[in-house]
Amino acid sequence: FMPQRQRTTMTKEVADEIITAQVEAALSRFEPPARICDPSVLNALTAACGTGLYMHLPHADTIFDRYVLKIDSDVTQHMIQMMRKYPGNISVAFDGVTVLGRSHILYTASKGDISMFVSMSQLKDKVHRTDAEVVDAVEHLKTTREAIGGSICSAAVDNAANAVAEAVIQRYAEECPEEPKILRTRDPGHCIDLVAKD
Repeated sequence: FMPQRQRTTMTKEVADEIITAQVEAALSRFEPPARICDPSVLNALTAACGTGLYMHLPHADTIFDRYVLKIDSDVTQHMIQMMRKYPGNISVAFDGVTVLGRSHILYTASKGDISMFVSMSQLKDKVHRTDAEVVDAVEHLKTTREAIGGSICSAAVDNAANAVAEAVIQRYAEECPEEPKILRTRDPGHCIDLVAKD
């Protein structure tokens, strides 16, 4: 979106469209979103869009909250809508990691040829392979199924999560008896990783 070069005044809506497009471009090139605040980028941007953009430019500290979160939310909703159009069931993968004594669980979902990161849970000081992790995973499976549509057919996990995955599948079957049984599979990423280590 490129307004007239000579534009010296600009509405917030127009400026937001320009800045959002620039942040999206930076993200797609795996550049830091704050690159838009670089003086050379600012000069090029105002030369193309007009000096009226200056008063609307965000500070480097506010770009994430004002633009990146909205872009992420829009892209996530778009991907969910695309996944809903695919026939078939959902495959999920989840894994736990402890960072500085805090437990986190990462969830991904696949349907058709689309895979996406779904969410991350922070269990704080509750360690892995506990009932808290099982309860959290079951809730995420339900939420994922409702958001994407279709049944969950498989769950890929690594060796360390085998016991938790079995407990998750059992509890999910108890709470959702109308759903087909979930097949537990090995996480292919970990299979490659373990072979490379050996």
